[in-house]
Amino acid sequence: MTTALTIDIDVARGRIASGEKLTDVAAGLGLPWQRLSKALRGKARGGPAPSAAHPNPETEIADGANEPPRPIREVPRQALTERLRPRRLADVAGQETAVALLRAFAASPYPAAFVLAGDTGTGKTSAAVALAGELGCDVAAGEYGGVHVVASGEQTADNVREALDRLTYSSWSGSGWKVLIVNEADRMCRPAETIWLDRLESIPAKSVIIFTTNEPERLAPRFMDRCTVLQFESRADVVKLEAMRFIASIWKRETGRDLPECEAAALFDSCVNDGQFSFRRAVVRLQRTLLRSNGKAGN
Repeated sequence: MTTALTIDIDVARGRIASGEKLTDVAAGLGLPWQRLSKALRGKARGGPAPSAAHPNPETEIADGANEPPRPIREVPRQALTERLRPRRLADVAGQETAVALLRAFAASPYPAAFVLAGDTGTGKTSAAVALAGELGCDVAAGEYGGVHVVASGEQTADNVREALDRLTYSSWSGSGWKVLIVNEADRMCRPAETIWLDRLESIPAKSVIIFTTNEPERLAPRFMDRCTVLQFESRADVVKLEAMRFIASIWKRETGRDLPECEAAALFDSCVNDGQFSFRRAVVRLQRTLLRSNGKAGN
């Protein structure tokens, strides 16, 4: 017997194959996209289709006919760091040279590998995700939209092989381009590096691999030679003007008021360590300052 869930999954797969975003299909079915993706993944792996006799609470789609209306929950306000995460390359602050090169690449892309090098908090991972968006990946859908990630500390030979294999399959939504982001590449093990040295010679079609690193000197020269290396700037004296504008614009957006230059300068100075400025640290400090400001206003 074919269940409602089986039909929904088949319909969802067909809609995604025709170009609809996974997130839009999930919304049409009244589901979180993560839940739909889990159901699709289970079926893709050959798992048994859910049935009325053996319902699966993880993936079953209820028709809701006999259910009472669910209360509407208020969507929690996101942290400032998440709300300010760049959605476009043009939104990446303080990295004019690197951003210009990535935008030029996005205008005429080809299979390639990049190393984004620089101190923590300079926007390397944000730039990688923004590039994926500009290539037409469905960023919100994660790997189903063409955005794959190998996290720091997970760079074993097996994980690298698995990630590279995923680049050979078509995405379920998005433009068809796939972006693999390898965070803190300098932490990869030697067997993983050996695999990269071989596979970077033949990157799959419509695929871009982006390595981020805080310590590029730990990567082998022959590895670096296979990639385009972009340096992300953090020297306080170089980024000061852009960073001050960044701080002032966030304050204005969040409060509707101009931030006095002396206060912007004080915030800037608090985000400098050993002569290096961190944009991420600036956002965290701004959120703390805004919370204190709101607390005083409420008293």
